[in-house]
Amino acid sequence: MTFILQLARPIDSVGQLAHALSSVKLSTDTLLKIFWPSSYCRLLREDVVLLDSPGINVDPDMDRWIDLHCLDADVFILVANAESTLMQAEKDFFHKVSQKLSKPNIFIINNRWDASANEIEYINEVREQHLQRCVAFLVDELKVCTRTEAEGHVFFVSAREVLAMRTKANLGGDPHSGPPGAATSIGSPLSAGGLLSLVLSYQAYIYLFGFEQH
Repeated sequence: MTFILQLARPIDSVGQLAHALSSVKLSTDTLLKIFWPSSYCRLLREDVVLLDSPGINVDPDMDRWIDLHCLDADVFILVANAESTLMQAEKDFFHKVSQKLSKPNIFIINNRWDASANEIEYINEVREQHLQRCVAFLVDELKVCTRTEAEGHVFFVSAREVLAMRTKANLGGDPHSGPPGAATSIGSPLSAGGLLSLVLSYQAYIYLFGFEQH
């Protein structure tokens, strides 16, 4: 494992350091540590460490990086694209995880839900289709939980919309204001509510069960 960034760097340099086009060439298994104030994120107050990867099956070295850092995690969060369906590479990774861990705790986030939610006439059908596919993956393929439990592990969010809402709120504006129709868009409340539900579910897991060793 390569540890390169031993010196403190300004937080605004992270985007440049982690960018694929960055002039600073880091190996694919380099770990960038971000020390973020817990006052900005409630989960960090519970000594939670969040580890993000740029994806699955990008290259062999990246899979090794995920193996080294993620296989002892207490919770796994699969961020899927709500505009498509679960990819086979994503499924393969979690099959590998379930083989090494006894019933890993897995949450599935269907991101970019705002794109699907704009098709109002099909929103319920699209959501149900995604939900059933995710539930089937958790229950029938991985066998990590019951069908009832699985439905509480699937969420629909739009990271872009939630970020925009929080940015407006931090600037003292109306988080629901925006272009015409944005305040009543069916995407925004669902996206924000989905993220809130995920955070609350994760906090409940922390408080009720703690971090058990696999």
